[in-house]
Amino acid sequence: MLPVFDPLSAASVVAGRTFARQVSFRDPGNDAWTWSVDFGDGGGFTPFQSTADPSDPTDSLKAFELSHVYTTPGDYTVRVQVSDQPGSVNPVTATFAVHVAANQAPAVQSPIPDLTVREGTSTRFNYADLATVFQD
Repeated sequence: MLPVFDPLSAASVVAGRTFARQVSFRDPGNDAWTWSVDFGDGGGFTPFQSTADPSDPTDSLKAFELSHVYTTPGDYTVRVQVSDQPGSVNPVTATFAVHVAANQAPAVQSPIPDLTVREGTSTRFNYADLATVFQD
């Protein structure tokens, strides 16, 4: 029987930051399985071997972690394949979209209005008045 992926929803990440997601699937057998992923940014499929022990009936974890850093903003289609038959030419494929947003510089906002101070004079500030809010 072929593996069936659990639902994979669209995702988003900021360029330069790590995108991570767990992928899981169901398969009634306890066969050895392999998986591969194409992150959609030109690298093609990268194959991986599961760490599950098919001879151990208690080791039935059918999940793996995806991790990738996108460097260019845009929309990507990620393709994940699983095969529970070593050397199979017909792996099961699931796809999902990843939106990669541009990394924006943080915005700095100050709650203090502009202030004019005459040269040669002194002005006192309360530290709390100088609090600056950063938003990223």
